[in-house]
Parts: sequence; structure tokens; C-alpha cells
Amino acid sequence: MKPNPYRSPRKPKRARRQEPLDTSDRAPAENPRRWLVPAARGLLVLACVAAYANSFQGVFLFDDMPCIVVNPPLASLGGTLSATKADIPNGLWRRPVVRFSLALNRVLGGLDPWGYHLVNLLIHLAAGLLLFDLIRRTLLLERMPRWLRRDALPIALAATLLWLLHPLQTESVTYIVQRLEAMMGLFYLACLYCVLRGSQSRTAWPWYVAAVAACWLGMGSKEVMFTAPLTTALYDRIFLSRSWRELLKARWWVYLGFLPAIAWMVYQAGATSDMFSTRRTIDRWNHYTRWEYLRSQPLAILHYFRLVVWPVGQCLDYGWPAADSAMQIVLPGLVVVGLLVASLAALWRAPAVGFLGISFFLVLSVTSSLKPLGMLVVEHRMYLPLAAVTTAAVVLSFALVEKFGSGAASATDRRRKLLLGVWGVAALALGATTYARNEVYADELGMWMDVVRVSPESPRGNHVLAICLLERGEYARAARHDRRTLELAPNHAESHQNLGLALSQLGQYAEAEEHYRQAAEWKPDDATIHADLALLLAERGKRPEAIAAYRRALELSPNDADLHNNLATLLAAGGDLAAARTHFEEALRIDPSAAGVHLNLARLYQQSQPVKAIEHCRAAVRLMPDSPEAHYQLANTLVLQGRIAEAKNHLREALRLRPRWPQARQNLQVLERLPQARGDAAGGSS
Repeated sequence: MKPNPYRSPRKPKRARRQEPLDTSDRAPAENPRRWLVPAARGLLVLACVAAYANSFQGVFLFDDMPCIVVNPPLASLGGTLSATKADIPNGLWRRPVVRFSLALNRVLGGLDPWGYHLVNLLIHLAAGLLLFDLIRRTLLLERMPRWLRRDALPIALAATLLWLLHPLQTESVTYIVQRLEAMMGLFYLACLYCVLRGSQSRTAWPWYVAAVAACWLGMGSKEVMFTAPLTTALYDRIFLSRSWRELLKARWWVYLGFLPAIAWMVYQAGATSDMFSTRRTIDRWNHYTRWEYLRSQPLAILHYFRLVVWPVGQCLDYGWPAADSAMQIVLPGLVVVGLLVASLAALWRAPAVGFLGISFFLVLSVTSSLKPLGMLVVEHRMYLPLAAVTTAAVVLSFALVEKFGSGAASATDRRRKLLLGVWGVAALALGATTYARNEVYADELGMWMDVVRVSPESPRGNHVLAICLLERGEYARAARHDRRTLELAPNHAESHQNLGLALSQLGQYAEAEEHYRQAAEWKPDDATIHADLALLLAERGKRPEAIAAYRRALELSPNDADLHNNLATLLAAGGDLAAARTHFEEALRIDPSAAGVHLNLARLYQQSQPVKAIEHCRAAVRLMPDSPEAHYQLANTLVLQGRIAEAKNHLREALRLRPRWPQARQNLQVLERLPQARGDAAGGSS
């Protein structure tokens, strides 16, 4: 009998582990030129470095301040390791891996942002190189269609290049503290990559140990890593194993190693009080229930898709309110649910496509579902999901060329090269946009002006911009943005307080006082508000009310030396010298190095106890040797003791430090005309 030429060959006996078509960088059938893979890696590195070359001029912004700059435990590795939950901002406390990396940055380079930006860029590059090899090796697997194996290298290169250079990534790379997202993304990809390499290696266990380690490190970087074990198992089943039984038989202990990491992360986050809480989540601007947050996420996800295709109008803080209309909820919800259902359906008909869709939703599920996280739209949440989008887009474009291309093979090759050129131009445009976006991070004022320009309805954006303007002395502009903030968030105490400060500097004292009082009403336990109100009342001559405000501030902050000093000054001006002396002495007990308090106490003692007055003046001079006021006050006190020569020496020093001081010069001229006191015959100096 003649053999049937159309009969399928007998299937080989099922192996324990599926072998890919090619486990090395050679891929002889598809890519005989070995140099192309390292060349592609080099291109990725050069392109990424070029796009982020200007990120090194970025400054510390927003959450960088409490997490890095004003975070004493980060000043040493020992302090970081021994710090308690009360010492570290909550956003870093649950993420020890990132916390340690920031501490290492600070120990090695202090508070120079350059080093932090370098580490962020290296993390992004490492993640990009992992993504490139993960896509390339996955497409070279034996079960993939021949045309995908043939185009594995250009597809991986194009998809990774788009991912690396997309301006959506700037928030995770250039915004220093969002190293949180980039490090999580790196370990997430490493988890998948190590399982893939272990399945291809004759000595698999080192790769599998690395996969478990990456899972642990990712859990210590950010809670989004919670979905990594499930994504890894799904990847394993679709691309590496023929059944779940085969998967567990080959790698059961790897997934068992993931379980303690999941349990640890849930424990760190606080399983009942944080991750799955039903209580209303509040940041300083928005109040969202779980339902309000969930119903707003479809519109947020569609906004992310819009930014993927057309990255114009990016914003650090969108300040979106919760979706509350059918157009904002129903239509976006139908689109997103439709994409999710299509991804689930694709798991049966086109598992590789389904994996890209499901992995996109899995990564976003932690931050864009039931748990309210304060801000509805945050661009760094797309750091890792963007990889699924760029990969799907590039694979789809090559699939269309393969399906609808006709004619000779040379014509198809030309179309493939043209397509690769189109993606190259797109990557170039994205890289240029990223470079331009990095410029916004170079200046805090510029960043918040950009936020308000893009999202004028952002209360936080207007508030922080007002603070930046206050620090630069632009009080009128600051007041304008504080008023806008209060239109959007009327009960925001800080904005009332800042508006009071701006108005007082503009001479509008009555309105300033009104806003200080509103701030105190909304936030009655804030000592700084009562202190600012007291200062304004004192300037307006309302001494009793100012004293009452200072006393309230001291009730809230009893160990504030400045508050004791200011209250004592008011009490002394009102003639209550005993109470003033008590508060001056308490201020010195709290802060013995407060030279101004020494001078105030010296003035108080000047008539009644001149010896004590001289002691305090000398302490002030010792603490502030370059203060003309300290020398002048000491000279006046010495004159009362008849120590003319020593007084003249201190007046001369005061004039040396401040040559144009008429009163000091006049006093010195008077002393020069006096006969030298008997006690000063031999001269004296301090």
C-alpha cells in the first residue's frame, strides 16, 4: 500500500517538558545572523538613554519630599532597617525593597537628584531588555506559527522600543518616587522570564529559584505584584505546558514558593483594614466609596488607551471627580467589559492573544477596580500594562501583512521592512515626546503650572501651585490659585491658611484674618494655623486675641520654642513680665541655641538684673557672632554697668557688620566723648 502523503505524521511520545524551536540566540532557520540580537539590544539601550538624557535635570517633586528628602531614616542603611512604621511614610513602609534602594541612593549620593534619576533609568532599561528577550523567546517557541518565529526579532524589537520610549512611562521613570512602579514592573517581567528560561534549560532550578526571588522582591516593591503568580501560571499554561497537569508536574514547587510571598504582601498591606476595606477612602481632596471608584475606572482606562495612541495632554494630577452620569459610566463600562470578555474568549480560540488581553487587565486590577486609592487617573499605573498593548499592536500589524500580503516573497519582505520602518518612525516620535515631557520635571513650579494648564479643575494642582508661588513671593498669583482651590474644595484648611498668608502680605488683613479663622474652624487641631492667626492678630494690634491664639497653639504643640518666644514677647509688651519670663525660659529649655530668645530675655532682665542680662547677651553673641543686633544689645547692657571700653568694642563690631546703622554710630560717638570708666582703665574685651 502506498503511503498517504496527506496523512499527519505520528505524534511523538509526550515529553515531560516542551522544548522550544530554538533555545539560543541563534535561531538558525529564521535568523542566521547572530549579531542582530546584540545589535537590537544595543539599539534599545541607545534609544532609551537618548530619550531620557534630559531626565537627569529633574528635581524632587511632590511625594518625593516626604518619602525621600524629609525622611530621616533614609539617611543611613541602619536607620532604614531599624525604622518603625511611625518613622516612614505609609507608601514606603509597605514596600521595603524600594525603600532600601532609595536609602542606598541617599547614602551614596546624598540629596542630589542626579543619582536617583540614574538608578530609575537603569531599572527601566533592565525591564526593557527583559521584555525584549521575553517577547523574542516566546515567539520562537515551537508552538508559535512559523511567520511569528520568522519575525520574532523585529516584532520584539518594535514592541519593546515603543514600550521603552512611550511618554506614558515618564511618570514611572522621571518622577523619582515612582521607582515603585518601575521596580515592580522589573520583577514582574523577571518572574515570567525566569520561568520561561527554566523551561528551556537543562539545569532549570537556578532559573526557578530566581523566579521565586523575583516574586518576593516584587511583593516588597508594590502591591500590583499580587497578580504576578497568576499571570505567570497563565503564561506557563499557554506557552510552555500542554496541560495544567504537566505544568504542576514540572514546576509545582515554583508556584508553591510564590504562596508565602503573596501571604506576606497581604499581611503587610493589612488584609482587612486596607486592601479589602469597605470604609470610605479619603485623601485630602476626594472622598470615594468603593462603588464610586469602580464606576469611574472604565473612563480612566479609556483615557489611558487614548494616551497610548495620542500622548498629548499628560498630567501629573488630573483631579478628576467621580463619574456620575450615564455617558461617563455606561458607555465606557460597556467598552471595557467588552474588551475583557473578548480577552477571555480569546483564551480558547487564540490563547496568545487572550494572554495579552488578560494580563493587561490583571495588572490593572489591583489599582483600577474595587479598592479606592485616592486618585482616579494615574499614568504610572500603565507602566506594565503598556507592554501588552504595544506587543499586541505590533503583532497585529505583522499578522495583517502576513494575511493580506500577496505576490512574491520579495514583495512581502518589502512590506515587512516598510512596516518595521513605520514602527521605527513611531518610536522616534514617541522618544521625542518623552524628551519634551521630561523638561516639565525640571522645575517644580513648571510642573504644577503644567498640571493646572491641562487640568484646571484639579484642586491639588491649584493648591500646590499656590504654595510654589508663595515661596517665590508672588502673592497675588498665589492668592488667585488658592481662591480657585477653595472653589473646588471649600473645606480645605491648608488653602484657607495659605490664602490668609498671601492676603496678609498684600495688606488685606481683614480678609486674611477671616480665612485664618476658617482654616482653624476646619482644622482646629493644627497648631500652625493658630500660630499664623496669632501673628496676624498681633500685627493688627489685637493683643488679647493674639495671646489667646498663641495659648491655643501651645496647647497643641507645647514643645515649640518659637511659640513660647512669640507669646512671651506679647506678654512682655503688655506688662506681664513674670509670665513673659516663664515662657522665655521655657523656650530656652526646649532650644538652648535660640540666640533670639537670649536677646529677648536679656532685654527683660536689663533693668532689674543686669548681670543676668549680660550673661544672656554674651550667650547670644557666642551663638551668633556675626549678628550686629547681638553686639549692639550687649553694648547697651554693658553701658548700664559702666563698662564703657568693652561696650565701645561691641559697638565697633556691630558697625563693622552693619556699617550703615545710625543709632549704633551715634551711641559710639557718645561713648567716645565720655571719660573712660575706672573699671575699664586697662581696656576690656569680650
